[in-house]
Amino acid sequence: MPLQQDHETDVASTAVTSQNLSELRGREFYDLWLATQCSLVAGARFGVLVKRQDDSEMFQPVSIWPDSAADMESVSELLEQVIDQQCGLITKLDTETNDGKSGYALAYPIIVDENISAIVAVSANITDNKILKFSMQQLQWGCAWIALQEKSELAEKNGKIKERLGTSVDLLAKILAEETSDAASLRLVSELSAIFICDRVSIGFLKNKSVKVQQISHSAQFGRRMNLIRAIEAAMEEAVDQLKPISLPAIDDNENNIIIAHQTLVEQESENSVLTIPLYVNQDAVGAVTMEREINEPFTREDLTYCESICAIAVTALNEKRENDRLLIYKIADSVKAQLVKIFGPGQLLLKCLILILIATGIYFYTAKTTYNLSADAKLKGAVLRAVVAPYDGYIDSARVRAGDRVKENDTLVTLDVRDFNLEKLKWISQVEKLKRQRQEALAGRDRAGLNVISAQLDQAKIQLELVEMKIARAVLSAPFSGTVVSGDLSQRLGGTVAQGDLLFEISPLNDYRIDLMVKETRMADVETGQKGLLYLSAIPEKPYKFTIIRITPTTISKDKQTFFMVEAELQQFDKELQIGMEGIAQVEIDERKIISIWSRDFIDWLRLQFWSFSS
Repeated sequence: MPLQQDHETDVASTAVTSQNLSELRGREFYDLWLATQCSLVAGARFGVLVKRQDDSEMFQPVSIWPDSAADMESVSELLEQVIDQQCGLITKLDTETNDGKSGYALAYPIIVDENISAIVAVSANITDNKILKFSMQQLQWGCAWIALQEKSELAEKNGKIKERLGTSVDLLAKILAEETSDAASLRLVSELSAIFICDRVSIGFLKNKSVKVQQISHSAQFGRRMNLIRAIEAAMEEAVDQLKPISLPAIDDNENNIIIAHQTLVEQESENSVLTIPLYVNQDAVGAVTMEREINEPFTREDLTYCESICAIAVTALNEKRENDRLLIYKIADSVKAQLVKIFGPGQLLLKCLILILIATGIYFYTAKTTYNLSADAKLKGAVLRAVVAPYDGYIDSARVRAGDRVKENDTLVTLDVRDFNLEKLKWISQVEKLKRQRQEALAGRDRAGLNVISAQLDQAKIQLELVEMKIARAVLSAPFSGTVVSGDLSQRLGGTVAQGDLLFEISPLNDYRIDLMVKETRMADVETGQKGLLYLSAIPEKPYKFTIIRITPTTISKDKQTFFMVEAELQQFDKELQIGMEGIAQVEIDERKIISIWSRDFIDWLRLQFWSFSS
């Protein structure tokens, strides 16, 4: 019966303790929990609860039972072992109990999110292994309270972070929605005033090494000469000069800031709480935000952190709007100043080297001279082009050559059909013989009148015979000189008719060529007779050929929406590989000019034409 009463008493005591724990937070929670755990461990004489510090590997005691830490050394080594092994451990102590037996130290880790968040350790005078095991179980079960408390605090902390992040993003969206920097600054200070319940929030930016207030919450307009504005600007400059936030009253007792301007502002505004936070862009201070509220509601560390996060997000957008709102002349001046600082200031060694290289290159191209070569499309032609035409109307009997063949002087090119002429020749031969007989008869009969008529007819017949013989002789067309057949192919027209004057072949002499250059209209002023150059043919690109300009013709050709003049040049060397009709690029040596003038001539000429067209 007494055992049952003791059990019921322990259950009732545990229920009361659980209810009390659920109502406590912080140090009070840890003290009551540790006292409860030590009361459940038989013979407990010392207990400690250590917690991991934020963002570090260090553990610090948050509760000690009893209040004295005299026995801390007995469990310190065990705590280090638990950290290394991440599991509950029991170790025997060197000290002895009243009956001469050794005591034990028990420690158990509290793991949250796979990391040790806290460790509880208890030293007790335990002599029975069953009691030791039971005490370890009690310690393990009790750690669930701490784990639950840690998760609850973590969830609450994450919730606050998400809420603040959402507020910061919403505020940034509102700032970006404003068209001008003044409107964006007014939006920021108004929102900060509402979030932190401030009487007044001011924002200022650096200008000529001093801070100027740009906007004040709840005030669309304010006088620049007011004593209040001067005091706020002085407080902002004080924070910017020290590059750290300044609060009055101080948030931390160990703060050692210069607060003369803040004290003046507080005295002027009837003892308000003041917090000034510098604004940074790329690690450079660009301004500050000053917040003021009732003295009975001082700013806390949490307020400072929250406000710094908001300002860090918003200041970049505000600074960009301020930069965009400036006049164009100021933007250009700042850009030039920034570039000059990069060039003549410290650092930027690569940029300086590149600029020196560009300057040296520019000087070289502006002063150095080279041969100005005029490039033009070129085509190889024969110096003379002889046409072989049909001497009379007739039919093609045979064709010996065609375009591309090389012929020697007097080689037969084509023969015409002479069968009709042979018949006509026989006709006129018989006619001549007949008239000769008639002439002799008239001579024998001394018919002087008839003799004269017959003699005239005989002369006419002889002439006709000579004409027919001449046509027969001209039926064979021969090469007038050794050369190359440039055009003409009668192999597919054998037996066909030709009319008098029809072009049958074109022949160009060997080793006697002419070059036709297509020079742009804009470059004709540079071309003169007697200039020399080199010809590079597409078929023989590895071998240049020298030439001299002999004639500038007025003939023009339109190609690719440009006008070209035809310039004739004479080839100075001959090669068996050359063929009429080859094309390539000719470079005419004009004179010595500066490299920069050669490269920029087209652009300068275009500018001149545009200027003349606009001026007219």
